[in-house]
Amino acid sequence: MGTSTLRREVLQLTIVALLAATSVRAESGRPNGTAGDQSTPSTPGVAPAAPEQEPGEAAKVTATAHRLIREYLAKRYTAIGERLEIAEDLGAPAPVQGWDGRWRFQGTAALHHYYDSAEEGPMRRRVVEIKETKGLSATQKYRLIERTTFIRTENIAFEACVTGTGADATLDFTLR
Repeated sequence: MGTSTLRREVLQLTIVALLAATSVRAESGRPNGTAGDQSTPSTPGVAPAAPEQEPGEAAKVTATAHRLIREYLAKRYTAIGERLEIAEDLGAPAPVQGWDGRWRFQGTAALHHYYDSAEEGPMRRRVVEIKETKGLSATQKYRLIERTTFIRTENIAFEACVTGTGADATLDFTLR
């Protein structure tokens, strides 16, 4: 046997012995250190646990996700001469394992399409007529205008992954 092979075998046996001793200590309920030692030494060959996420990080990621999803939906679903109102509902963020700073969301969005009353044409004239009608309260006028300009509502379900929280954050968006 060569010296490198012998060293490798000794190292492997040492690691196996340390792991066995650590598992025996864990089963007996004793801590890994001595009685006065409050630190927890790391075990060779065992990967350290994932670092804890900051409590405010989930809120930052959720706010970034709302912003990016609204921007994406506005670009993707708005047509010329339409006004789009978006109401999204996001689930709790889940960190993606093995990818620091990447979070996964599942959610739904309701897209309400309206004719843009600022456009010239028949719709604009109808809105002006409603606004000039005497005897209607402001609420009644608002409801009539909303009914007149309403086109359709779309409900979509999606999964989104957000990477980062700053100005350079990215979004991966998938319809379900």
